Order: sequence, then structure tokens, then C-alpha cells
Amino acid sequence: METARDCPLCGSTANRCLFEEPRRDGEPGCWTIRRCDSCGFVFLGERVAAADLAERFEWRGSYAAEAARRRREMPATAWLSRTLRRLKGAGRPEGEPRLLRVVLRHASGGRLCDFGCGEGRLLRAAARRFEVTGIDISAPQIAVARANLPGAALLVGPVTTQALPRDHYDVVTLECYLEHEQEPLRALQAALKALRRGGLLAIKVPNYASWLRRLRGRRWCGGWASRASSPGAG
Repeated sequence: METARDCPLCGSTANRCLFEEPRRDGEPGCWTIRRCDSCGFVFLGERVAAADLAERFEWRGSYAAEAARRRREMPATAWLSRTLRRLKGAGRPEGEPRLLRVVLRHASGGRLCDFGCGEGRLLRAAARRFEVTGIDISAPQIAVARANLPGAALLVGPVTTQALPRDHYDVVTLECYLEHEQEPLRALQAALKALRRGGLLAIKVPNYASWLRRLRGRRWCGGWASRASSPGAG
């Protein structure tokens, strides 16, 4: 069940709708992207129950459906996007996510926890150097991660409800996760509590101030990513 929500960063009730889009899941109403009048945070305006985030809006199914829609409705744009991703990946170590390469500039080992780990793509690469822990709300994705990372500590459920050890991890990563989190401030607080003093917090999120968002407007991929999978902050 979706309900309107206040700013998930500062709690202000004053916000304005930047744009809205009809839902594609057969339900009535629209998804809205809003900007807080108090702090300027841009977020998805609808709150979704945790059970729905884990099931109805589970990432794999919704991402595949959105990708198919883009190929069908915007074939040239979809082809260009795939081509640019391939070119950007040329010359990179196979299977090493960009965020992990950033991490390795500052940390070469220790304990690493990945918030929103999905099927464990980042964890698989990080496990060559780190003792890894992963958390994801989706049980099916954690099942895939466990098959690929036997023996790793992999937790199912919202990040904000996990009893993580304090001052424990050398690195906490949030790769394309925070924009889907219903409570981004609490998630960041959880990450800081879990990090040891002097530890590294590495975050990758869509950039609302980017030239691409200005060019694409409501068709910007950062907006549909938040709407298509698990409605969260942008």
C-alpha cells in the first residue's frame, strides 16, 4: 500500500511536485518526484510497505520490465545507452564495479559491508581482498548471492533493522542503493555506526544536478530507477 510521505531527509511537510508519471503496474494513480521546500532534497513522494518493496517491486523483475519498455518505446536511446556502457567498461578489470575501484584507492583490505547488495556483484569482486558482508531486502537476490559467495555473511531485510556490530567495518558501500531506500537518513546513520573510526563510506547514487537529467527531464534514468524498482529517495 502506497501513501504520501514527507521529506525523508528533514521531515518537512512542505514540498512541491516536480513531475508525475502514471503507474504501469495496473494500479490507479501516479508516481511523483518531489522537491522539499525546506532542504531541497528530491525524493519519490510515495511511501511503500517493506513487504511490497521485497516482493511486488523486487529489483530483478521491475528492472527487466523497464528495460524492455525502453527498448520498445525508445530503441535508439536504449541502444546508445548500452553502447556507452560497453565503451565505459572497456579496459576495466572484468567483474570489478566502478565503486569498488574507487574504494581500492583508499583501502586495500579489511572488513567490507555492502548495503543493498543484490545478487552480490560488488561483493564477489571485493571478496578477493576483503571479508565481506551483504544486506538486501530481497530474499531471492540474497539466495543468488549465497550461491555465488558460500560462507559469506548475507542478511535479508531492511538495512535499518539489522543489528550490525558497532565500529566494526573498514568499508561500507552503498552502490545504487540509497535512491531506493525509504529512510535514507536512517540508512546513513546505520552505516556510520557500523564503520570503525577512520573507515570509508562509499556511495554511488544518480546525480539529480547532472547535465543528463537536465537533458532528459522526466525520462532521466535516475528517476525511473527509483520508480521502477523500490520507490525511494533520489
